Amino acid sequence: MKDKIWNVAGFFFVLFIFMSFFYICMVEPPYHDWFTKVWTFMIGIGIGALMCWGDEIL
Repeated sequence: MKDKIWNVAGFFFVLFIFMSFFYICMVEPPYHDWFTKVWTFMIGIGIGALMCWGDEIL
């Protein structure tokens, strides 16, 4: 049951990261600091993946 809760929490976390990423891209000019955006996005996906599948990955 705890694993299921973590999977759902991780899913919503990744979804939140995606929404934040697209929101930033839509609101700000697309040429603004792309490296930082992509890096933050990748870190967010990594954290979300660890939350979802940490026991399987590690």
